[in-house]
Amino acid sequence: AWMLSAPLAQLRNGRLEFPEGRRIVAGEARAAEVRDFVIPVRFDVDTVAVLALHPRHSAAWQIAGALDRGGVGADQRQVFRLWLARKLSAPVSTALLVLLMAPLAQAAQRLGGLGLLMAGLAAGFVCFVADAVMVGLGASGVIAPVAATCALPVALGLA
Repeated sequence: AWMLSAPLAQLRNGRLEFPEGRRIVAGEARAAEVRDFVIPVRFDVDTVAVLALHPRHSAAWQIAGALDRGGVGADQRQVFRLWLARKLSAPVSTALLVLLMAPLAQAAQRLGGLGLLMAGLAAGFVCFVADAVMVGLGASGVIAPVAATCALPVALGLA
């Protein structure tokens, strides 16, 4: 195994070019100086720009475009599919959660001011934790991305 340490890298025509740097090989005491080192890659500048940000901070059309490009690994594709499904289902999920929580809030109104506040905070915390667990399962590939984004509203709707 080896590692390349370089102050500058340029992406040109499907090649990652390092004008100068140091190649460090595992088990060797000294690093070797290298010049004009080239690594062929299967991605372009647009793919690097999209992958530089977490999909949470990208628009749905950017995520869909990244999925269509080559050079995106299988694990990264799963995360991108999850966040694309989340961005597309967010308006429906939000509206559904509001419609489901409104009757609960009316029923909890009998608890009084502090009880109502505590019940609302507890319900919000449970939804937050359940959503984070579903996102983790979807990002790791245990469940499908669409199932991860729709499971919480469906579970609350059946409860």
